[in-house]
Amino acid sequence: MCAVIALKCPLIEVTIIDFNQAWIDAWNSSNYKLPIYEPGLVEVVKKAHGHNLFFLTDIEGAIQEADLIFVSINTCATELNSHVSMLLVAKQSAVY
Repeated sequence: MCAVIALKCPLIEVTIIDFNQAWIDAWNSSNYKLPIYEPGLVEVVKKAHGHNLFFLTDIEGAIQEADLIFVSINTCATELNSHVSMLLVAKQSAVY
């Protein structure tokens, strides 16, 4: 969703942050071996990445610079894992 926003709104800077450095490295890779699959996503990322679409692990900096924040969490296999993920995001967001 955020990659499409970057593609369709080139004057808006979109920064995607993650705790997982390996995922961010994959998003930033020159071969576009993205860590997730969505039909058409590689093409969207190729067009916007480095222009107004950025992938970082600097959570504090990104939150402080943001005008708008979307929170996205992996779909977990169990209700307990989902609850733990939400608590982690809430706790991390509250820090900033």
